[in-house]
Amino acid sequence: MTETQELILNSIGVLCREYPQQRLGQIIYNYILTHCPNEDPFYIEDEKLLEIVEKELEKISH
Repeated sequence: MTETQELILNSIGVLCREYPQQRLGQIIYNYILTHCPNEDPFYIEDEKLLEIVEKELEKISH
């Protein structure tokens, strides 16, 4: 696992703790996929995916 991948997974964990009423699939869709081109993360680089997740984390930290 790369450092970037570990950061992404840890960030998803923060989202899960912030929104415990949502299932993992809902969190991935609501806070990550909707920001990916065509809602498809297949071709997105890990660094870009991390940026997306970090922006979502910024929203909940304010």
